Amino acid sequence: MKKTFGLLIGGLLAGIFIWLFITHSSVNELRDDVERKQALVNEIEEKFEEVAVEVDAD
Repeated sequence: MKKTFGLLIGGLLAGIFIWLFITHSSVNELRDDVERKQALVNEIEEKFEEVAVEVDAD
């Protein structure tokens, strides 16, 4: 009985650690993706500002 209980607890702990590792990896990937998209948005905003200045100059 103790062995079975120990295996059950060990399996649950292993499952939790694997789940946390996968979740943490996914969060890092999402964070990187957001940073890349934010950089693109910033670049697009800069281009719009340049175009607006050119239009105002005309």
